[in-house]
Amino acid sequence: MIDFQTLDWANRWLGGFCAVGALGGLPVRGPDYGAHPPLADLLTLPADAPLTAATTSQAHAAWSAALESATVILFRSVARAREVLLEAARIGVGAVVGVPANASRSLVEAIKRSGATPHSCH
Repeated sequence: MIDFQTLDWANRWLGGFCAVGALGGLPVRGPDYGAHPPLADLLTLPADAPLTAATTSQAHAAWSAALESATVILFRSVARAREVLLEAARIGVGAVVGVPANASRSLVEAIKRSGATPHSCH
């Protein structure tokens, strides 16, 4: 029997309440872990940030430089992109894939079509 009184609930949060995580999953962070700033703070430029105008060609050149060592493939279909990503990750028959409890039906179906089994915490 599990003693729920002694579980370290503060450090067992795994993307939502997940009984598997609470009953022995690895902690996401330790008790001394500092909280991250809110996303809005990370996405907002400081008031004194230098802003400059850029032409389309300058923006294209900057993106090209940033992605120089990355492979980028564009798909017209999210379903096809998922299929290719699952193949590339060698996820197939017999694999168990963790998905969030609020995963979309299309994501779960893509995993099942690959032969893998989606596993959700709920």
